[in-house]
Amino acid sequence: MSADESLRDVEEKHNASLADADRQLPALLELPGETLLAELEARPELRTVGMLQRLLDVARTALERSPDRALELTSAVVACAPKLVRTASDTVIRRHLEAQAWKEHARALHGIGRAVDARAAITAARELFDRDAGSAWYVATCDLVEAQLLGELGEYDEALALVQSAGMNFAAHRDHERYVDARVVEIAILWDAGDRDAATEVWKEMAATARQRGDSALTARINSKLAFFELREGSVEEASRLFASAVSAFEGAGYAAEAIEARRSFAEALAGRGRVHEAISELYKVRAQLLARGALLDAALVSTDILSLLLDAERHGEIGRFTETLAATFFEAGMPAYVLKAMEYLHAAAARGTFGYEDVGVAREYFADLRLQPTAVFTPPEGGVPRV
Repeated sequence: MSADESLRDVEEKHNASLADADRQLPALLELPGETLLAELEARPELRTVGMLQRLLDVARTALERSPDRALELTSAVVACAPKLVRTASDTVIRRHLEAQAWKEHARALHGIGRAVDARAAITAARELFDRDAGSAWYVATCDLVEAQLLGELGEYDEALALVQSAGMNFAAHRDHERYVDARVVEIAILWDAGDRDAATEVWKEMAATARQRGDSALTARINSKLAFFELREGSVEEASRLFASAVSAFEGAGYAAEAIEARRSFAEALAGRGRVHEAISELYKVRAQLLARGALLDAALVSTDILSLLLDAERHGEIGRFTETLAATFFEAGMPAYVLKAMEYLHAAAARGTFGYEDVGVAREYFADLRLQPTAVFTPPEGGVPRV
């Protein structure tokens, strides 16, 4: 067998493993963390590279909204990865998976505030990546995670050394997105360390680099990342300006998904400044774009954001009209019937004249949970009955 045939064989086996995992994943995601781990340990046929990779994918998605669930998933993968049967042809693939598991585990631990434990996990990930040649980029991703941890622990000098090394590595690999991430983390560390002048210089250097390259997408990424930093620092006016600039640049460069995310963040910044009516207008655009792309869960979550702001603005008549068409809009877009029950619940509450923030929260939590449990059925709270 030639080298090309061997690579094709490994790739075909990996793709088959992922496809098999996709079929079994929904049932596993219904299980809580301890039960999930017990199921994986009791059924060796589930402990495949494909299944563990898919669980890590879900954990990444869950991290922002549900770090506790992300930790459950990464804990299961970390426990199971060393128990995979190894063969000569896929040792590197399996070791790489184990390293990725430890890295995502570190991020989940960081997400729940366990910085010291997260640092131990990222050290384990780096040691695994280091065993293989050509792993510099992967090690740099670990450095970026650890730099943020060290910054939070007040170890600024070590944090800066790591993040600057990671940034140079990403630049060498032409990974512009992570390069921008690294420089923004560097700005945050410098700012927290009290060196505001140095933080400003890094920002100016990034902006100058983007201008010199004439790279509008890179400029947009820089502005978008810096906008989040400005929001964190309470500079809502500057954050809004940067988000607006990022939306324009992303759209001009043809980066539709990035433009949508930047517009959504722009809306949040507007709302934070009290410009609620403008924020609602921007979110309507976001929802339409997400529906057109078939991103139905994201569009449903944005719908709850719109409803919250409509309540803030006391636009009660619009709430009634919006919820009246909600289920039909998503039905036409292809949303499963069991999910539409949550939208019917919102309309019923509006029709009764009792609609409030609690109703929005119930629906939002359900839509967010669907990322982890795609077949979960909506159960209205006591006293709330969806239309039939």
